[in-house]
Amino acid sequence: MTQVIGVAVQEGGMPIPRGGGAKLVEALARLIEDHGGTCEAGRDVERVLVRDGRATGVRLADGEEVAAERAVIANVTPTQLYGRLVEGHEELGRRFR
Repeated sequence: MTQVIGVAVQEGGMPIPRGGGAKLVEALARLIEDHGGTCEAGRDVERVLVRDGRATGVRLADGEEVAAERAVIANVTPTQLYGRLVEGHEELGRRFR
């Protein structure tokens, strides 16, 4: 797959949104909001709350809990997500090694 991506970038160029990469983030946030979701940035998440195998919200570092009706989307590395943030991460960490 890496070769396919490399050839695509070489042949077609690397797509960059007009106005810079921040425009892509703004567009994705707007898409989520247009479908009833909310996007919050700059909040330190301590834990992704899980019930019956489903992410149900997050607990912030200050103790506030924010419930999710449909999904939790995290912009972190897999190591951060499964190694620290997701409840039960100790078990998940063993499964993903």
